[in-house]
Amino acid sequence: MALLEHWQLWREKCALARCTDAAQHDLQGFAFDRFNHYLQKCRHTLAAPAATEAWHAFESYLALGRNRTTKAWKQWLFARSNLPVTLDAVQGGATLVMRDVVREHLRREHTPTWITSLDAPLPSHHEEDNITPLSITDLLPDPDDALRKVEANEYRTLALKLSPALDGTLSVRQKIALTVHHSGKALYHPTALTAAGCSKSSLCNAWRQAINILANGTNTALPQECAYARMHIAANLLDIICADTRKMLEKTHPELFRYLEESEEHGEQTNNA
Repeated sequence: MALLEHWQLWREKCALARCTDAAQHDLQGFAFDRFNHYLQKCRHTLAAPAATEAWHAFESYLALGRNRTTKAWKQWLFARSNLPVTLDAVQGGATLVMRDVVREHLRREHTPTWITSLDAPLPSHHEEDNITPLSITDLLPDPDDALRKVEANEYRTLALKLSPALDGTLSVRQKIALTVHHSGKALYHPTALTAAGCSKSSLCNAWRQAINILANGTNTALPQECAYARMHIAANLLDIICADTRKMLEKTHPELFRYLEESEEHGEQTNNA
């Protein structure tokens, strides 16, 4: 139990660092005892901090409060009893504050006891077999949802059925614009403009027209599908048509085909040159 005169000296000096060595040792010891008392009640497996750290946590809490309120905690400690101030009143209030300090410390620095790491090994009933115990992560289902694969296959099948009709509505210029853009290449590249036989503005317009044709064609052919499904079907259509166009370009416009096949780094060097 700390001496009342040391509590009063701390109140007068405002900070323990300004007090005598005896007062510092006395009050820090009180903080350590109370901190350790509540810590053992809540989490007996944890070790209490040093006496200086326990007092620092106590003094910081008094200065800031739980939510950085403006409540004068220090004045409250010495106003809990009628004059004259008694040691029991001061230390009783300080003990109540330290209880909240420990709670805040556990909340900020340690996870609750009911939280288990996903990588923590589960209890094994066959330890004698030297089998590595499984973790919760090992037992979680595969993130690659099987239903998504089925859904993707269905979208691909519908796109394959639609592609012949929509492919026939696109001009060669529009197919070239789609394929060049889909490849991540520049529509203004000379080989693209030569193959399309137009200016870069015309090729950009052809790309917009082709996108609208694919979108409108999908919406018209599959009105019963939701917007999400039609979007993915149209994306598959784009892949299919661009793949077919690449095969055509390999024979009809080999220079453009080689440009599309270039690696990204090589393509950048060609453009910068």
